Amino acid sequence: MKRSFYMLPLMALSMATYAQDEAAPAADAAPAAAATADAAAPEAKEEEEKIADGNIARREGEDKATDATLRLRKKIAEIDKQLGNLTSPSRPLLTTCKSATSRAERNLPNIDKMALEIADLQDKFNQAGSGDYQFEKVSMDERMQYVRDGEAAYKAMLIDMKEKKSKRKIGGLDKFEIMRERYQGIPEYTQAHDWYIKTLKKLNKTWKKQSEAEQTKRKNLLPAKRQAMQEADDAELAKLAEKFSADGEDIASVWYTPSPRNASMLRNCINKVEDALRRNEKEPLDKQVGTIPTLLADCWATMDNARNCMIAGNLEEADKLLKEDASFKLILKLKNNLFPREYREPLVEQHGDMAKEVQKRLRDYKSLKGSLERRTATMERTISSDEAQLNNALAQIEKERDNDAGEQTMEIDNTADDEEKDGEADGEATEAPAEDGAEAPAEEASDEKA
Repeated sequence: MKRSFYMLPLMALSMATYAQDEAAPAADAAPAAAATADAAAPEAKEEEEKIADGNIARREGEDKATDATLRLRKKIAEIDKQLGNLTSPSRPLLTTCKSATSRAERNLPNIDKMALEIADLQDKFNQAGSGDYQFEKVSMDERMQYVRDGEAAYKAMLIDMKEKKSKRKIGGLDKFEIMRERYQGIPEYTQAHDWYIKTLKKLNKTWKKQSEAEQTKRKNLLPAKRQAMQEADDAELAKLAEKFSADGEDIASVWYTPSPRNASMLRNCINKVEDALRRNEKEPLDKQVGTIPTLLADCWATMDNARNCMIAGNLEEADKLLKEDASFKLILKLKNNLFPREYREPLVEQHGDMAKEVQKRLRDYKSLKGSLERRTATMERTISSDEAQLNNALAQIEKERDNDAGEQTMEIDNTADDEEKDGEADGEATEAPAEDGAEAPAEEASDEKA
């Protein structure tokens, strides 16, 4: 699972927007501020207090949550300022502005709170999918303990089987039986089996030779003598069986060195050797013989890879690796003589513990992801709604300011028209006496002619 960061996606936008808002009006704001410094001093002071009022939430970690309330507070202050510049704002405009600013101011504390909650959720979310994991059920040294034990058993068996004395070879047979029961999974088992068969054949040859020699000696004895010797042999064999039984072993399965003068022991050992040879001929080696080191190495490599994915927060990949581990699935099906329970159970327990931890982290990750997304969406909707209403109020103010400017222009035009009309009227009044003066000389001339 690749890490995703849901920390307030609108915050980066808010910071960029705020930077633009601060830079754009900088050139024009100085003259206006100078012209209205005395009148707007209380408002400026109030705006500074609002902007300085806990508008940025910062948290240590991969992300630092930046509160969007700065932009909202700036718009509220701008609305107050723009309203103050209107000569006579209309009642609908005042209602719109009051509604927008009141709602935004009511939501500001809640937005601040949500921003801190989102920052806390983000920190937990960043840590939910990652974190260290240690193999506590099986240590690094214990991973291949089965292989080391099997190799040690093979070497001990080989030492005895290479001896010329039958007694030492018998010890080698016993050690091979341990390998047959527990260590068929190591590669050396194939060679151990070959040595076992070769040793059985040598012992069988030796014991048959001794048995034949003893039978030859007894052949010429009187029947009573032969019978007495046979009864003595049987009694000695029975006594040996009782001794093995006291030690918790069965003479039928334990290898021992027969007395070369005891016909019963020789016959018992020869029968046992021949049964073992027939059994090994009928039962070929399991196809999984010698594969355990590779299976274990593959299984632990997969678990190491899964651990690396867990630490990196890639939980889906870790989960997939564990679930699709073919080596582990095969290990679960192995017979005890290939991989005994005492070695298998810690591995299975470790694998299960790791799988549970991955699932737990996945649940925590998805839960925090959902909470973070829902909380962020709620905050975004709140800010977006408040900002839309504030922007609408600012647009309405702009519209009324344009209308106000138009009305003032019309008043100026009307004043100019009135002054022009007054000028024309004054001109007519001045010309009337001049016309009367012009007619008077004409009348005087008429009188002179008469």
